[in-house]
Amino acid sequence: MRSLNSGLACGLLLSVMMSDLHAQTSAPVITPEVVAVTVNGNEVADFASVLRTGDGKIFIASQLLPVVRLSMTNAEVLHISGNEYCRIDNLPDTHVAFDDATQTLRIVASGSAFNGSTASIGGQPRRNVQAPAVGGYLNYDLTYSRSAVYRNFGALLDANVFGLAGGEFQYREIYRQTAGINSLYRLDTRYVRDFPDSIATLTLGDSTTVSSNWSNQVYFGGIQYNTNFSIRPDVIPTPLPTLSGVAQAPSTVNIYVDSVLRASTNVNSGPFALSNVPVFTGQGNVQMVVEDALGRQQVISQPFINSPLMLREGTHAGSFEAGLQRENYGLASSRYADGFVSGTYRYGFRYVTAETHAEATARNQDVGVGSTIPLFNFVVLTASVAGSMSQYGSGALVQVQLSHQSPGFGISVSDTVTTRNYWQLGYGSNNRPASHEFLAQGSISLGPRISFSLSYLNDANRDLPNIEAVATGLTFDMRRYGSLSLSVSKALSSIRTLTAGALWVIPYGHQSVATSQINFGAHDTTANLEVFRAPDLEGGWGYRARTTFINDDSQDVGVSYLSKLGQIELGANHIAGQFNEQAEATGGIAMLGGIVRPTRWIDGSFAMAEVPLRQTVDVYSNNRVIGHTDGSGIAMLPNLVAYEENRIRLDDAAIPLDVALDLSERIVTPPQKGGYLIRFEAKKVTGATIILVDEHNQPIPAGAVVGAEGQASQQVARNGEVFMPDIVLPASVTATWGAKRCTAKALAPASPIVLPTVGPFVCGE
Repeated sequence: MRSLNSGLACGLLLSVMMSDLHAQTSAPVITPEVVAVTVNGNEVADFASVLRTGDGKIFIASQLLPVVRLSMTNAEVLHISGNEYCRIDNLPDTHVAFDDATQTLRIVASGSAFNGSTASIGGQPRRNVQAPAVGGYLNYDLTYSRSAVYRNFGALLDANVFGLAGGEFQYREIYRQTAGINSLYRLDTRYVRDFPDSIATLTLGDSTTVSSNWSNQVYFGGIQYNTNFSIRPDVIPTPLPTLSGVAQAPSTVNIYVDSVLRASTNVNSGPFALSNVPVFTGQGNVQMVVEDALGRQQVISQPFINSPLMLREGTHAGSFEAGLQRENYGLASSRYADGFVSGTYRYGFRYVTAETHAEATARNQDVGVGSTIPLFNFVVLTASVAGSMSQYGSGALVQVQLSHQSPGFGISVSDTVTTRNYWQLGYGSNNRPASHEFLAQGSISLGPRISFSLSYLNDANRDLPNIEAVATGLTFDMRRYGSLSLSVSKALSSIRTLTAGALWVIPYGHQSVATSQINFGAHDTTANLEVFRAPDLEGGWGYRARTTFINDDSQDVGVSYLSKLGQIELGANHIAGQFNEQAEATGGIAMLGGIVRPTRWIDGSFAMAEVPLRQTVDVYSNNRVIGHTDGSGIAMLPNLVAYEENRIRLDDAAIPLDVALDLSERIVTPPQKGGYLIRFEAKKVTGATIILVDEHNQPIPAGAVVGAEGQASQQVARNGEVFMPDIVLPASVTATWGAKRCTAKALAPASPIVLPTVGPFVCGE
């Protein structure tokens, strides 16, 4: 009996094993299918590899995921023949159907089923700065004035050399001649080099310190290394808003800041985030309008706050200076005082920007910390504390600032308190900080064209009289009649004076403005009228005329002319019964690549375009005329935009027909100061259009090949015309078409003509 049971058990086990083996060997083999794929009705692939299993599962090749863009988190993965497939029929918020008739896989998904996308609205790509050529320029500002009793002359000279040692050398000095006394003073000498990779600038020589929220700026000579975001326009240091949403279909997103359209972009279906939304400094509201192809809209609104005092999260900025303080700047050439070191470091956290600053001399030290915090997207709070140890003793500073700025309302409040012995750079025994300084000012719009302002100042000084005053103003926008401003101020200290005034500004014409002003003081009243016109940026005339009356009798007139070589201004005035005359000339001399040209005052990068033509050619930068070639073919191109692409091209309207000129666009990305020599090649074009006819006076057929000795063959166009470049007439030409061949003698025109058309000439065998 036991053996029978054992036999039955073994038979049953063998039966089960054979059944499993049969099931494994008979399982269907999954074969990929090549089909079209659509997502929400849009075809994303026409030849895609798809798998369908017998139990209804649908897989797509992993290569298709970037165009399908579905979120595949925790999706089932299948590996077949070395290829990876992902299951999509069970994804959330997704419906998948297979259309056998059209061999199409149709995917319908809601916005939340897609992968998220990000885009930067306000950012821009980094542009590599091109090293300038070796060159330089000399700016000058010359002034002369005279009256019946005196003659004065002054000159400011600004010399710059660039392209050496990767930076720029600058030297400035001022000369004065007054009442027979001559004086020459050096203003500053320095070497400046930018390091775009480090977003920093190195200065060796004379400069000014980088101040913190509570410290002073001082002139010094020495070394400075500081963060400089201006040399990297692609880096946005301040925190800008990030807007997010979900698009159910490909959509257009419009960004409005305080109801003004600031940016527009396209997004795909799914979650999206738009960073670096361009906003104004201050507080306001950002609206994002998402509209799909069917016209469906969703509006997302978000408040924002932006301040140059804040750094975005993870961004840092710093400065280090060491050297000798300058004394009597502009009055003495090289008078330096105590040595010092100072440093500032700022770092942006998520909700706060922290700052620390320290400075020290041999006998004095000062250190402090501060923070800038946006509160409730409404106000910016800045708080600072500092302490010093100096020859005067120990001291402290506490400062609090609040500010809010929006289109219809703005307010700022600053309160600073120092103890008697507090010290920092810029203060000395004869110049002590105020013990208490309070300033509050605000403005508000009372309507679309009326604004009201109010300010209050209270300075409790130690070495000077205290100052306390309040002022208020009202401004009316009168459209084409200009603006009218009314103001009243009251001193609240020992001398409690009251003053009032009115200013009417009327724009008229181009670059022109007229002003009328009256001031009521405690002891006198004055009024004046003035008209002013500034020369156009392209060049031209300007003028000014002013007269005062009511307790004052003075007049002032002047005329100015701006050209590409500089600006000249002549003027005369009558003050206190004395007549005075003035003359001023400003300009520069640029030197680059052995070329020297007079130009306007240079305060940035420039270029010279060299065009080998005698004709005047207009030169464009970013589709704006910025220069013209002279008789030597040189065009001075001032005011290039630093750290941006300047696209330089020539206007071909004035180019002769017999000249082939290189018209390719040149891109220049300059540093803050530098020069570039841009050469455009040209060559003389010679040749003629020859008309050939056969012996029956019929045009040689189009497509016939015409050749001449020493010339490349050319094809005949319509009406027997063929252009032969570089041919010198008279010349013998041969035409060939099919099995036919003929020769003609092409004669020169009766008078010299540029690229003439000659003929017809009979082409015979």
